[in-house]
This record gives sequence, structure tokens and C-alpha cells, in this order.
Amino acid sequence: MYGIAEWFGRAMAELTSEERVEYAKKAQQPIEEAHMECPYRTKTFGKPMLCNKAGGVCALASYSQDSTASAPTIAPSSVCICPARLLEPAVFRRIGQAILGSEDMFLVREVPFLQNAVPSDNGPTFKAGRIDFVIVDKDDRSKWCAVETQSVYFSGQNMGMEFDALIASGGDLIMPVGRRRPDYRSSVPKRLSPQLMLKVPQLGRGKYLAVIVDEFVYRQMAPLAEVPVDSCEMTPEELRLEKLALSEVIWFIVALRTNQPTTIETERYTTLAHSIQAVDSALPIPMNRFTANLSQLIDDPSQRGDKVIPLFAEPS
Repeated sequence: MYGIAEWFGRAMAELTSEERVEYAKKAQQPIEEAHMECPYRTKTFGKPMLCNKAGGVCALASYSQDSTASAPTIAPSSVCICPARLLEPAVFRRIGQAILGSEDMFLVREVPFLQNAVPSDNGPTFKAGRIDFVIVDKDDRSKWCAVETQSVYFSGQNMGMEFDALIASGGDLIMPVGRRRPDYRSSVPKRLSPQLMLKVPQLGRGKYLAVIVDEFVYRQMAPLAEVPVDSCEMTPEELRLEKLALSEVIWFIVALRTNQPTTIETERYTTLAHSIQAVDSALPIPMNRFTANLSQLIDDPSQRGDKVIPLFAEPS
């Protein structure tokens, strides 16, 4: 059963009872009124930044409770449900080093990327799309790469019932009262696949798109094939640079651990096609089986008029 792992940037298990009640009341307010700081945005952008997620829940984790225990145990590995939870200066610096070879760089957020093809009242440069982040070399502005972050949504009962239950319990650490789970399929393929298909071709040859996801998202994906290279007599860094030269999308999979900095666990150097196939996490049914399934549907009398509609020529 999944419940709150991190809330307004704090580990749920380490909050006091008073803090849980306070956070629950803040979570019930509009984000403008709650006025809670997001430590991940603040650390990354170098100035105080407010939480912009309704309810303030950063991540979920699995809860369990032994019959003899007075409080539940929260799994140490969490699932990001707010993209701000993926923000970490060290991760962006590694991306800049890995892709651009840069040590000093700028991080630019929400960069306009597309414009309407048809002029509007706002003129022909009306912004029609943005890139989450762009990392730019400090000395050579022509050296840059795009960065997208992707978290998951959850399916199940509204988080508001957890806030009510925490207030009613006086802030005790309790098992979740609602059933919910991280929902990969309703979020990542539906959002990230279109973003990749739209942005990667437009970036052009020699420009890269980096994608930051957590370990949960990576585990839900189909195997992510890297670009093939001949690794004979190459050092690890030479091999990595060879992969980079052949790649379009570079994946940075990060680990989320309670009270630990977000760290990159895996880097994968891939093409757009391999990325889409992995994100969609689905493979085509073999043609012979697809044809057999069609025949089975057509021959099933219960499907006539529902899934199977005869469109026969009128007899002459």
C-alpha cells in the first residue's frame, strides 16, 4: 500500500506529530495560501522557491505494518510524483559534463522551443512549446543540450483523505487510509513519448535531449537498448564518448533515498526509436498471432454486432 514518503521536501517518518498536522492543514489550502518552500527548487535555482504542487506531496513509498508494531514502516526507496523532486544541481552538472564536456555552465528553465506556424494576434513568434531545461556552456553558447524531467501520476483515491486522517489522528504516523499506486502507464507513455517524438527531431543532428527519471520509472520501461559500438581496446570514457556520438537521447536514472542527495545510478545512451519503444513498454503482437486473434473474433457468434460488424455486399 502506497502512502506519503516525502511531503513539502521532508521525510514523512521524520516529521513530528505537530508538523504532520501543520502540513496536513497547509496541504488543504491553495498553494498560494500555503506558502511552503520547495527545498529542491530552492537548492537548484539558488533562491527561495515555493512549492507549486497542490497538496505538497513529493513522493510516495510502500507502507507496511506488523501486527505487533505501533507504527507502520515506510520503504526507504520512494517514487517521485512531483518533477521538482528530481531536481538536483549535481545531476545537472553531471549532464553538462557528460554531454557538453563542460565544467562551468548555465541552467536555463522553461525555454521557448516552438512557435506557431500560422501567425496569430500575438505575431508569428507566438510561443507554442517549451523545453523543461537547457544546459548551456558558460564560454561557448553554441554548446547546449535540452533536459526533460518525468515523474509519474498516481491512480486511486484522492490524497485529501490522508490529510483528514492525519489531522484526526493528531499527527500520528498511520497506515494510508486510501488505496493508490504509482501509475506508469497513465503518465509516462502518454506525456513523455509525444515530447520525445516532437522535440528530438527538431533539435537536429549534434544536439542531445537528456531525460531524468527515477528508478521506479526505469523499472516499468521495456529494456532500453543502448547504441551499439565496437568496444575493442577502448577505455570506459572512450567507449562512453563513442556512444554519445551515436546517440540522440541520453537517460539519467536517479535514486531517491530518504535524507540522501539525489544521485545518478545509471546512464543510458540511446536513439529516439529505442527510447520510444522502451517508454511505451509494449511490443507488437506477432502477425500470425494477430491474424489468429482476428479469426477467433470473427468466428465467435457473441461478438457479432458488438466487435464484429458484417459489411457484406448487397445480393444482386
